[in-house]
Amino acid sequence: MLIHTEDAYVKLIEGEPTAEKAWKKLEEIFEKRSNARMIQLRRKLTGLRVTKGKAIAEYLGEFRELKIDLEAAGQTVSEGELAVHAFEGLPEEYATVVEFLELGEEELTLDEIQPKLMQREQKLKLRAEAGSLKGTSGGDEAVAYAAKHRGYSSSEKGRGSSNELGRNSE
Repeated sequence: MLIHTEDAYVKLIEGEPTAEKAWKKLEEIFEKRSNARMIQLRRKLTGLRVTKGKAIAEYLGEFRELKIDLEAAGQTVSEGELAVHAFEGLPEEYATVVEFLELGEEELTLDEIQPKLMQREQKLKLRAEAGSLKGTSGGDEAVAYAAKHRGYSSSEKGRGSSNELGRNSE
């Protein structure tokens, strides 16, 4: 058992004759800290926010991990509560989809809200990409956006689909 125990905890169980007694001693020690752990986890739950660059899947994964940690600390947290906390940590750009989900009849679970939030995330990314293409080659952002997603640069905007087939449109 000592092989898999961090050095800081070895001193706590030194002298215990069996692994069972060592385990019981660790349980007693950490049980005393369970209120502090529960409060720490609850604060983390209410304070989670989507930060710049963090994907929705990663963000919701943090809630799933917190649920496991809270259950290990003897606390229960419903899927609906997790979803509500997840909504609270989303930026304003998600307000419409959050309102849609809140007014819906479906049960609020992380599994239920994740695909809808990810769709919104994708739409926001595409909109940001389109916005970043402003000012490219004459300022025609729609052409630049389409060109980027078709696999050739905006400098080729004068060529149509006939060029893709090897025909020259000139």
